[in-house]
Order: sequence, then C-alpha cells, then structure tokens
Amino acid sequence: MMNTRHPINQALGPVVNNVLFNDTWEVFTAALEDGYRMYETKTCENLADVEFDGGLGHVRLLRRTQYIILVGGGKNPQFPPNRIQVINNITGKIFLFMEFGATVLGVRLSGEYLVVIFEGGMTLYTFKDRPELLQSLDTASNPLGLCCLGKRLYAFPASTSGQIRLVDLKTRNVSIIPAHNSALQAISLSNDEEILVSASKTGTLIRVWSTSNCSKLAELRRGVEYSTIFSLAISPSNKYLAVTSDKSTLHIFDLEEVLSPGANTEAVRQRSGSATKRPSETQQKYGLLAQIPGMPRLFSDHYSFATAHFESVDEEEEFVGAMKNKREWCGPGIKPVKGLIGWTTDEDLHVVGAGFDARWEKYAIRVGAENKRTCVRLGWRRYMDL
Repeated sequence: MMNTRHPINQALGPVVNNVLFNDTWEVFTAALEDGYRMYETKTCENLADVEFDGGLGHVRLLRRTQYIILVGGGKNPQFPPNRIQVINNITGKIFLFMEFGATVLGVRLSGEYLVVIFEGGMTLYTFKDRPELLQSLDTASNPLGLCCLGKRLYAFPASTSGQIRLVDLKTRNVSIIPAHNSALQAISLSNDEEILVSASKTGTLIRVWSTSNCSKLAELRRGVEYSTIFSLAISPSNKYLAVTSDKSTLHIFDLEEVLSPGANTEAVRQRSGSATKRPSETQQKYGLLAQIPGMPRLFSDHYSFATAHFESVDEEEEFVGAMKNKREWCGPGIKPVKGLIGWTTDEDLHVVGAGFDARWEKYAIRVGAENKRTCVRLGWRRYMDL
C-alpha cells in the first residue's frame, strides 16, 4: 500500500547520512547526525538507538557480533573523516582506533581482515587490537568506496579505470579483470565467492565473472538508456541477481538460467536440473526478433525476468543543502544512498535508502499464472519513524 508523497524536507524526520547492511544482510545500520540506529532486515524492528554528540557517515556491523565500525560524517562529524573506530557494542568501549592520511570512504570487516578504502587506494590489515598491515595498493578514482571482502578473496577497482583487482587473501596473489571500458559504478561478490558481478557508469550492462579464472560468464542487459546503478546483490545460493538504478526500478535476473549453458559446474547443474524447465523468460523480451541473423545484440541479450518499483526520491539539493559544503563526506558520494539491496532468502529481498526520505521496502519473488515469476512488494516503512 502506497501513501501520499510528501515534500522532501526536514519535516520528514532526521536525515540519514548513510545506510549499510552487515555482511550477512541480517541487519542494517543507519548513520545519523547524532549517532546511529540498527534494524532487523526481515522485520525493520529497531534493535538499537545509540546517541553521540556528532554525526556519523559510516556504520558497519560485523555479522551479528559485538564489533561495529564507525566513521565520522555529516554537518558536525563525531570524528575526523580520516579516522575509524571499532567499538565493542556490548561493553561500549573502543576496541580499535586508527587514523590515516586521507579521508576514509569505506570500510570492510571480516573475522580475520580489515579493509580501509580511500579515494585512490586501499589498505588490508589483520583484524585484531594491534592490526598488522598486510597490503597497500593504489586504485583508480574510487569515490564510492567500492570493495567486496570475503573469506578467501577481496575485490576492488584496479589502478586502471574500469578494471577490477581480485586478490587472494592468503597468498596475496593479484588477478586483473578487464571488466568495463568506463569507470566502475558497482561490484558484488557471491556468498560462495565463485561469482563476481560488475556495472560501469553507463549502467546498461551487468557483467558476470568467474573468480576462479577471471573469465566472463555472462552479460545481462538492464536497459538501453544510460542509468546510474545503485546496487548489485546475488542471492544466497547464486540463484538470482538483483539490481537497482536511478530509474527507480528493481530488476531480478535468473543467474541459474543464464549460467547453466556456459558454467560447466556440478552445483549449477544440480540446482537447475531437478526442476521442470520453464521457457526462457530472459530472452522473451523481443521474441522472434532475437532469432533473426544480423539483428543488433540488444534483441538477443539476457534481460531481467521480473521488475518492481522502489522509492528513489532525488534528494541531492536538500541533502547537500543540509551540509556545510559539498566536500564533507556523508556516505559514499554527495547524494544519499538509495536502492541498497539485501537478500534474506533466495526468494525474499529488501531495499533500503538514506536521506530525509529513508525507507525500508520488502519484496518477494512469487510464481503466478502460467508459471510466470514476478517480484512483488509486500510492504514498506519510513524506518526513522519507528
């Protein structure tokens, strides 16, 4: 059920500087001008409301453990933007404190490793009370703080624009994926770390890569018009890929169907072979036109089998107006985060956003008439009202 659109202004409630899921998508955090909040992803239940004297730009929780990373941001930052603090959320005490020579644009944390991302580089540390520097690498301009950290691998922009550097955490061996001709906009790593997906600034194509040999497994078409991709997320067992963009559209792609012919892996065959094969929904967009020789490739490309609308109000003017100046970091970039995707099962996903109109939206993939799958919005909330 939709409610009537209100004007975008501070009367809607406190501004959310940034919103992030934890690494299992079970919890999301909202960085505020006076602290942070923590929510259960499935229900949008408010789990914690922590107050500070200043603002935060980045709040990241490690799984559901007590460790939470804080970076200052907003109009009156709690900390300088070149500092990170890791807090023991149970005791409230500082576990780790680090300062750098540049503004921190992103942080990733696992049980063993800590990655800190800057505009033109990143550093890898062991995660302990006295971190050991393991690796420091330059990157192309990375204002969005793009990085994926798994248990075996981590991925981030290479020093050449459009390329991805994939690093083995144990050996530090580096592989380069020539992903796009233009700068990267989004990357995402699957839970099993076998698949990496990427999108560039043009936003028309999403490319799927094998992390084992850096080969391109598939190309998926979001659309033909340029668009800004907000988020990419692969479902827990690599069944689906979800994509959001500034078109306010959530796309769902069938990764099993797309990868089955080309990905010669037993896991894919087992997952897709047991079910009754439905007609390809990803290649029905142009029907017989896709089979005519010489037709442009967009007629035969793989498209999403389902789409849904999500709320994505352009708050750039209001958001920037609330800050002292455009150089202050209040999250990745100047615009508030919108369309961030988190899966809770292979059929259930959630989309959250920051800004003045900060929303949580719940979606599910359902099978309807003639075995056709759809993406249905089940509910939404302005989570700062809770």
